[in-house]
Amino acid sequence: MYLGLRISERLETDITFSRYTLFNRDTGEEVEAGLPSDLGPFKPGQTTLVGFKNPWILPADPGHYELRVYLDDKVVASARFEVATGVSRQPVVMVKSQLTGGRSGQSSGFIFRSDGSIITFLADAPEIERLEVVLGNGLPLEASVSRTDNTTSLASIKIDRNNLVPFTLAGNKEIAELKTGTHLVAAGYSDGEYREIEVKVLDTKYDLPLPRGKELRVMKLDAGGEPGMAGGPVVNTAGHVVGVMLSFVSETNESFMIPISRIPSVLFLPMPAQEVTSDNQPISREQAIEMAVRGLPPSIVARADINAEVHGWYWEITFDNLNAKADELMPFPLKGPPPPPPGQVTTDPYPGIWQSVIITFDVKTGDSRGISARRAPRPGPYISREQALESAREDVLGFPMDASWISRAKVEAYLQGDIWIVLFWEEGSQENRLKARVDAVTGECTGVGVG
Repeated sequence: MYLGLRISERLETDITFSRYTLFNRDTGEEVEAGLPSDLGPFKPGQTTLVGFKNPWILPADPGHYELRVYLDDKVVASARFEVATGVSRQPVVMVKSQLTGGRSGQSSGFIFRSDGSIITFLADAPEIERLEVVLGNGLPLEASVSRTDNTTSLASIKIDRNNLVPFTLAGNKEIAELKTGTHLVAAGYSDGEYREIEVKVLDTKYDLPLPRGKELRVMKLDAGGEPGMAGGPVVNTAGHVVGVMLSFVSETNESFMIPISRIPSVLFLPMPAQEVTSDNQPISREQAIEMAVRGLPPSIVARADINAEVHGWYWEITFDNLNAKADELMPFPLKGPPPPPPGQVTTDPYPGIWQSVIITFDVKTGDSRGISARRAPRPGPYISREQALESAREDVLGFPMDASWISRAKVEAYLQGDIWIVLFWEEGSQENRLKARVDAVTGECTGVGVG
């Protein structure tokens, strides 16, 4: 931290200040700041950055501060600033519900997609007659329920608002780094007022009792929340959401957080569309997407652009624009670089940024057909569809399929990044299915497999 000063041109001589202080506007405490060399002398009309070469350290405690410049015993200049907790208040929302019987409820939540998708706590979801979200700027908006989870009472809800600022969800690695003693911040609303509470992890593997003798694996925290804060985010020092507040016990001053990694990933999907099925396509688009996310981390699902299409005999669900490192995608199979030369050691077997995860299911049975992750596609130019078909046909002839079968087989070709996928299959057959991969840049068929 440093201070920009401009000395008045009306002064007739150089000026040397007496001292700099840091004043805590919350507590009234004032302490010395800066070094003697920062005091001057300064010439009339001079513009300078005080503390630029030896920056002042920001206060460790959150609060409202004022940097003061003294000449003798008089404050001649000052600058006010705030030290935040690491929690971005903008994505934190208040959720109000009107229930049957004239009852009402209030919980907290947070925006996880810029399209107005929100995670919150709804203990009485089936009884909700009206739902309202109040944004950080005080704007109330009507909301609708997208999905609910009966075990945790968490829900994803949606408001008709775009271009909102969402939270970043912590990845699996960040969750694994939470240990006993880790400091976090819980945010939310209580009695209509925004709250932030500093908490510390007491137990990373606490089994919270649930009705009917069930248990839920959560993390126990050393500070209690306040009424209405359930559903609010618990944030690490990087400002990423590591968990969601579930409940608190005022008698013991303890609270319970479910880690992001243990929340069903389906809650982080966009609002479901109307389901459409048929005899030839008994598994709908929404069913296929929900099947695909079951093993994906919420941090990936929440920020992905999701696309689902039927190709030949399978659904292909693509989670795109991830810009993820490999540790976020594990244990999904990644295609790493060749092994390093003898004598060289690599610390990252899958370096770089991964762009997408592709998951496929049989369109009729729902059986898994494959999982893969890919980097950003290489730039073109790419070969044409006809060239990809010709390259694939040459390699397919190496399989126990003759030219007559290939000539009558159904064929589909589509681009998947920088790879042409070419499908050959026989209508009504579960066995005669071939899938070829053709490099869209070189035109080489890199493999043929049984679908």
